[in-house]
Amino acid sequence: MRKEDTNLTVPAGNQSLICFTRHCTVSKDNTITVPRNYVGLLYVDGKPKSKITECSNENLVKKFGSGLKKEDIQIAFYSEKQIFPVRWGIGGIQVNNDRITDAYSVGVNGIVTCSIKDPVSLINYFSKDTDITTDDIWKKVLPIIVNNGVPVLSDYFASKQVSIFEINAELANIRAKMVELIQGEKIFNDMGLKVEDVTLNSIYVPEEDITRIKERING
Repeated sequence: MRKEDTNLTVPAGNQSLICFTRHCTVSKDNTITVPRNYVGLLYVDGKPKSKITECSNENLVKKFGSGLKKEDIQIAFYSEKQIFPVRWGIGGIQVNNDRITDAYSVGVNGIVTCSIKDPVSLINYFSKDTDITTDDIWKKVLPIIVNNGVPVLSDYFASKQVSIFEINAELANIRAKMVELIQGEKIFNDMGLKVEDVTLNSIYVPEEDITRIKERING
């Protein structure tokens, strides 16, 4: 092992939700440093064995016994307190509105805020021993949010006669429906994530639709 790898810790400037050290074979010189607000998960031969809380330059063999010597290990680091956003947006949903005898499209954007409930489940979900980022989560979660959001918006505006100029007044009602659906999605539990909150920033209508409808009303 290279000298700089003797102490296993979180890399400087880490931005990952879960970051892994390189595989290494344990020697009597190996130490571990778990920074404040982080937790380390000791993986031995690819399997999670122990959780390691905040410490500095603690000798691995002394901590876990001589049986760890010459074993292949990795440490996965994560923050138990970290809450991270998954940004999402849906657009181009067609609405037919009898009140203004015209059609327009709507979109919505917002944030699903998550925390790590079970890091082992998250690691197992991605089946890898390399860093897991918010972008990795986003790629898995976005299709689920879109699949829920499209019918919520289309069904909501199909059952209500809402004018294009009143559309943001419906934000709270649509958010409530989105929260219920998203929090019930199995993928979050499978990934070991907890949905902390769902926010909707705005419901929007493309500018060209607004201009066209205004011209029709004023014409």
